[in-house]
Amino acid sequence: MAVHGSKLRMWRPVSWPVRHELFSLPIDELPHRILRDDAPRVAWFAHLEPAVARIGGAKGWSHDVLDNVTLTLEGVVATHEAGTPRYSASRVALLADGCKRNVTRTIGLLAELGRLDDDRADPLDQWLERNLACLPAGIHSDVADWMDVLRNGSSRRRPKAELIWKDHLLQARPTLLSWSTEHGTLREISKAEVVAALEAPTPFGGDGHTRLTALRSLFAYLKAQQKVFADPTRRLNRGVTRRPGQRIPIRLPASVLEEIGVITHTPATWLVTVLTGHHALGAVHLQTLALGDADLPNRRFTIQGQSRPLDDLTYQAIQRYLGHRTAGGRARPTPIC
Repeated sequence: MAVHGSKLRMWRPVSWPVRHELFSLPIDELPHRILRDDAPRVAWFAHLEPAVARIGGAKGWSHDVLDNVTLTLEGVVATHEAGTPRYSASRVALLADGCKRNVTRTIGLLAELGRLDDDRADPLDQWLERNLACLPAGIHSDVADWMDVLRNGSSRRRPKAELIWKDHLLQARPTLLSWSTEHGTLREISKAEVVAALEAPTPFGGDGHTRLTALRSLFAYLKAQQKVFADPTRRLNRGVTRRPGQRIPIRLPASVLEEIGVITHTPATWLVTVLTGHHALGAVHLQTLALGDADLPNRRFTIQGQSRPLDDLTYQAIQRYLGHRTAGGRARPTPIC
């Protein structure tokens, strides 16, 4: 306030002239706002806006998400004709997620309202094409047909889950790429080449069992469609997928354990070495062992409810450990290790 003579005069903010846009901006430019004098779009946006609170409230959207969807919806209305009955998803996606925008939920909102034409490319189709791109034409077409049956099913087959058919392709793809350097079609693949592929190290770990399953599925389909003369995976022994370095642990010779015992420092360490190396026990088994499992007078040892003879090596290791505990004053009857 300012005093001028004996009267008080209130200062009022100055209203600066605002230059309005004469037309809506293209969809690939910012900002996307409805002009104040664009009555048709203002009325159409007012018709659609209540759906944001209704659908967003049912889905549990936060206030920030509701605001972002409202602004994005305004951008959609601003870049289309007023009263547009259905919106193209690919065109709406050009608004792009970012500050104050949420295209993904806006597309979902339009779908809920029945006003969306989803013309976007299927991401699964794009993923599949990327993984088949390096294969020669002859192999590419056969594998693509196989994938189509796994994905969509047929008159005699139900479609597989996405995780299954993707895993089948990822397991078979390294082998197919290797074969494609010397073959242009899967008709030329022999059983010996399949065995060699199964015995090779797998890029994803494991023993090759899943890869054999994938190749069997592929060649069974090709044989049924008469695209190969014979199925090279037929009657293959699953043992070809097991390599020496990945076999189930077996008992180590006592001589090896004796050599290992030279470098051990405590009776507890030596007992763990015997139980893991001689009896092939894992961490879970070791944690559940108790003193009652070792029947020293009767020379019996119980592991997971199964009683087995207590050999001299294990018997001596347990005796040594118990003597060490007694000498150290640790007489608490808790698990062995």
